[in-house]
Amino acid sequence: MTQDHLLERARRRPGPVAWFLLAFSLCLSYSLFVESDSLYLPTLLPFLDSSPSSLNFSAIDNYEDGRWQALSEPIDSLSSLAALYPGVGFSNASCGGGLDRLFRIASWEWVGEDGAAVGWEGRRFLVDALRRAGGLFFVGDSITRMHFEASNFLLEGLSFQYKEIYTTTQPLFVYKVLETIIKNPSHAVLTLNPLHPAVEDLLQEAGVGKERIDAPVLSMFRSDFLGSDRESIDTACAENGVAFNWEQKVIFSFDWLSVLKNYTRIESPSRTLVVLNTGPHWGVSPFKDPRAPLELVLGTIKSIVRGVFSSLAVLPNIEVVVRTGYPGQRDCINFTTPFEDVASANTNMYGWDRIPMINEILRENMGVLYPTPSLLLDVERQGTMRGDARLKPDVNGGDCLHMCPTAIAEDWSKWIGMAMKQEEGWGT
Repeated sequence: MTQDHLLERARRRPGPVAWFLLAFSLCLSYSLFVESDSLYLPTLLPFLDSSPSSLNFSAIDNYEDGRWQALSEPIDSLSSLAALYPGVGFSNASCGGGLDRLFRIASWEWVGEDGAAVGWEGRRFLVDALRRAGGLFFVGDSITRMHFEASNFLLEGLSFQYKEIYTTTQPLFVYKVLETIIKNPSHAVLTLNPLHPAVEDLLQEAGVGKERIDAPVLSMFRSDFLGSDRESIDTACAENGVAFNWEQKVIFSFDWLSVLKNYTRIESPSRTLVVLNTGPHWGVSPFKDPRAPLELVLGTIKSIVRGVFSSLAVLPNIEVVVRTGYPGQRDCINFTTPFEDVASANTNMYGWDRIPMINEILRENMGVLYPTPSLLLDVERQGTMRGDARLKPDVNGGDCLHMCPTAIAEDWSKWIGMAMKQEEGWGT
């Protein structure tokens, strides 16, 4: 199904009964919100006073069916790499295989159908995030964490540049890990450093008050199977005749929906942008019976996706980016350049051949998010073709699924930056 068809479904107007149910759900949700002293909650709004959507649905159409293209001037030194990613420290341990491999990976860029690479405007991205009560709100598995870290990675360039512009040694951002499960960050945030002299200018440009400093620019909640609570996952499993194995090592930060609901109550110029995905952890059966038929696995995923999307559909002041996934690559250590097409990839390991099926579930259910503005960020093709840029199996826990720095996830934040349409009267 094409993105145009998905958007048409998402924009389809409901009938009178649907509007009644929506209004009832909104009122019910309003009464169930949980307040937290640790959250930034300056101004409570009625649910129906949603700010307008700022997503430009057509901004990234050019890039989803693009290709990998070698840079005209390959990266061959730390100085040339630093020119692309200022303020970020690289070393032999950054990727596995030494600096030469990192340089080779960074020497490729993804270009759209028109042959142009996506641009990056760091200040505009940051100001847009500040206009949103909850900034950019990432929910998903370790690939989502990789995307979150890549966004930090890109914004670090601003911090580096502003040290000279504002004559300061202060970092622009503060990174905090708020929760850890199985030695992995399960809830992390990036906030402004109130001591940095650029903060006042940034807040003024965003049109928000000083209280915005306390709320995240970016936040990440690790939920490997996307669900927002244990009960909803158990219910989805029961609907499909399976039982979830809670004794396995999985990472859930189950309070993400409660935190998000609190942000929807805050007055802000733009909506909190939720970025979510699910995929690779479904490759190996998470059920008590690991031999559960594939149709039951896919049925459970569909139930969870529809449940989460339905919960988001009744929330005001948010918009949603749903990112598809990409499979791991067998024998990734043997490749030195991206593939020219998807058919060249060998992804039949760890159940990763299920990823395209899971992506199709995400695509087919985008309409469930209505009337919440939503956008499909389809990265399956881009990721599948990047078999050369995976963390090697013997390096830093690499598994030929996760990507090295500079390889791919930075593009996703650039695409989102393109889709966050600049509103008239700010950021000029």
